Amino acid sequence: MLNKWAEENFKADYEFLIGGSLMLEVNTKNSDIDAIYVVRKNTEYFWDEEREENNDGTKKLKSRATQFFGRLSSKCLDNKEKNCSDQSFYCYLCLQDKVSNLKRITEIRVPLLKFKFYGIDIDISYVQIPEEIKDNKNWMDEALNNAENNSLGRVFPLSGYKSNLIIKELLPKEEQKIKIFRSALILLKIWAENNSIYGNQFGFLSGTSMLIMLTKIYLLYPNTCSVLVIVDRFFLTFLTWLVWITLIFKAKLFIKSLI
Repeated sequence: MLNKWAEENFKADYEFLIGGSLMLEVNTKNSDIDAIYVVRKNTEYFWDEEREENNDGTKKLKSRATQFFGRLSSKCLDNKEKNCSDQSFYCYLCLQDKVSNLKRITEIRVPLLKFKFYGIDIDISYVQIPEEIKDNKNWMDEALNNAENNSLGRVFPLSGYKSNLIIKELLPKEEQKIKIFRSALILLKIWAENNSIYGNQFGFLSGTSMLIMLTKIYLLYPNTCSVLVIVDRFFLTFLTWLVWITLIFKAKLFIKSLI
């Protein structure tokens, strides 16, 4: 849908990235889809409803952020053709019969669009990077190292995507081992959900934290040959993890007291 909208309305140079559990192929039945829309900054202000004229005399939104989220006056309500007609991606989704529960969330560190497509939850984060960065093949690293972007939290979704790329490099390359890893992660996610301890917004485990924890287990035991074994070592390791940290901390305090 994003590609079709971009081709029909705006010729912006963009990247569309799929992250989250789908990127690592550990999505479950109730998993949502996390995507990132990366585009070059082309206006001074984020919200700029200025319009520019096309070759055929029609006018279109100039700011790429407004092209994506629509004008503030655009609302996905009744009489959609009238209330949402600015050719933005927001209005494009609004007019699709297969799209429901469309929400435009912009008053947060990373603005995004949330909606359901055929009943599947989809989150598309908007990331805007400086014009000069996109020409570099290592544009993602440059964007993450850019002080202005980091201070404003504009590239937060890219950090999660980059972390997944690094973890993928650490994961086993053998098909059988990667199947074991993915099955173990899905099993742990289902266990956490069934025990009501899943969801970082509530201070519990998230898919990312469990991924990092399980990757640590794989690095400790790279020759694990079954799902049950790696899950057993997962619980055993983290059950005793704090014990070892406490002992090391007390040992350091004891050594300092002797000096």
